[in-house]
Amino acid sequence: MKKIFFLLLFIGAVSFNAFLPSGSSATANGPLPTVIITRPPAAVVIPGTRYVYFLPDFDSYILFYHGNWYRPYSASWFRSKGYNGPWERAREVPAPIRDLPADFRNIEPGRERIPYRSLKKHWREWESSGYWEEKARKGRLKEKKAGKKAVKEAPKPSD
Repeated sequence: MKKIFFLLLFIGAVSFNAFLPSGSSATANGPLPTVIITRPPAAVVIPGTRYVYFLPDFDSYILFYHGNWYRPYSASWFRSKGYNGPWERAREVPAPIRDLPADFRNIEPGRERIPYRSLKKHWREWESSGYWEEKARKGRLKEKKAGKKAVKEAPKPSD
């Protein structure tokens, strides 16, 4: 009788697990919602962070930092090696992820979107070389020069 009880208990547990979305982790408040990304996503570096990137084209917060993807859900953080999962509860959340500015999703028009393949291939060298800071500095210098040139070329008011 005990064998039948445990067999039924095992079958029930396996059956329940079949209803969870694949690649999800069960939490105290239910399974992590599945986000299906059908093609490699473009990312945007979050200004003022230590090279945290996010996917701007999704309602869910999906972040990339140091080779891992992070998602918050139900007061917990989940981590994955791939942007589509499988997701597991993160034991530790890096400070740059925890300390994101509240408005990090507000990006100015024209912000560079980084193709997934470039991010995957270059994130280490970009971080070690200060690539994004240098690019931002060059952009500010270019804007400053363009502003001075516009002032010089402005038509003089006529009497």
